[in-house]
Amino acid sequence: MNENSPKRMTSRGAALLIVLWVAVLAALTCSGCHAPVVVTKPQLFAEGELFLYLEPFPRDAGRLDFTVAGVSAIKSDGTEIPLSLRLTEASPATMKWQRMLGSAILPGGRYSGLSFRISGAGTKTDEGRMALLPPEKPVMIDFPFVVEPQKGILISLTLDEDASVSKRFSFSPVFKAEIPGRPLWGLTGFVTNKGANTIAVFDKREARVTEFIETGRAPAGIVFDQAARRAYVALSGDDAIEVIDLMADYSLTRIRLSIGDGPVELALTPDGRTLLVANNGSNTLSFVDPASQSELARVIVGSRPGAVIVDRLGRTAYVLNTLSNSVSVVDIARRAVVATLPTETSPLWAQLNRRGDRLLVIHELSPYLVDIDLTNRLVAKRVYVGMGARTIKIDTSTDQIYIAKRSDTVIDVFDPFSLLPGNFISGGGSPSYLTIDGEHNNLLALLSGVKRLQFIGLVGKREVAQIDVGDEPYRVVVAGER
Repeated sequence: MNENSPKRMTSRGAALLIVLWVAVLAALTCSGCHAPVVVTKPQLFAEGELFLYLEPFPRDAGRLDFTVAGVSAIKSDGTEIPLSLRLTEASPATMKWQRMLGSAILPGGRYSGLSFRISGAGTKTDEGRMALLPPEKPVMIDFPFVVEPQKGILISLTLDEDASVSKRFSFSPVFKAEIPGRPLWGLTGFVTNKGANTIAVFDKREARVTEFIETGRAPAGIVFDQAARRAYVALSGDDAIEVIDLMADYSLTRIRLSIGDGPVELALTPDGRTLLVANNGSNTLSFVDPASQSELARVIVGSRPGAVIVDRLGRTAYVLNTLSNSVSVVDIARRAVVATLPTETSPLWAQLNRRGDRLLVIHELSPYLVDIDLTNRLVAKRVYVGMGARTIKIDTSTDQIYIAKRSDTVIDVFDPFSLLPGNFISGGGSPSYLTIDGEHNNLLALLSGVKRLQFIGLVGKREVAQIDVGDEPYRVVVAGER
């Protein structure tokens, strides 16, 4: 056969094409379903991971801008390993807050420092921008560090603006490098990065990422036990729960579940004695004892369970079943489903009001919010909020309701009495999750599309800061959460 002539598709190829087409259709018709976990990041064995951050430019003196062409980590033997860049243009506009320059999976061992390649630079003058000559050769940063196997290391760089400009016409960056200290427990926040198998640890007061914890596959839902100083993370790709001891150097242990469970969301009773796990793959809810770190029991709920909400007394849990279009009401002490409440199509997330007698549910495939009267277990209201609702948060100090939609940068603020929108907040992206830092009165919006966490002051409803996190950020939790 002539190599330029058309090739006939084999029956095997046709079958493969049909399978792929069916898979695409299934994905399109079930966008709200939790799809099987696909993890692209390789599992770490003898390797660790480096995260390089650049601290914000001084707001009153930042005049420089420069373009980063490449960054490499230098091993002790002189070998250079390039980082995958996330930020290439550094300027007063892009450096209002801390930014991630790049990251790399590196062989474990000793490193002597970093190498920067700069392709362009400039400075702002009274007449406008003036170009500066970039360095002809890579700029070396002498900063010895050690990469430990299966561990993350974060290096923070602060630009010395005055020392970086020579004779007012050339630019060669001078950085102060450091490994940040861990924030105090009361200032700690975690972001699970489902696509990166990491947790970003941040200081919620300074709005600054301080380190990364390498986890198992596809970390998803997360909760803090404020009293025991522990974090529990659902590893949806490993059918397990990762336990992080926040007082013992973030040491990790695991609670094994059943194969195929695919845990996605967690909830902890107020007394810390029962951890509830929504298993999206097996349509079950697990009851886990945090003390013995073992599963005590499980019950069957609806199809594709997701969010789990626990009342303030720790007696009842509400499990949202995405494909069953329902809420399973679970008696925690009896470990039994005692009622099933209907919802609109594809319930996605829910919140209890301040009194705990109403459950507000948003849906992925319905434009209505459902207000469920929990005393009578009946739908009290259906409120139009528009298509694409993605996350909801109720401020328990005011009962104000915050709702964010897919592909919308505006967060709507609903009145708790009329359930009508009375205000809005302009965000920096489309929030996939919302929570509130009660101590600093900030609304935290996880912007998964741009891989950032946004801090919004609730008093002025204005942006306070943004920080870069990891790939596919899924959930955020903070000490002192409200």
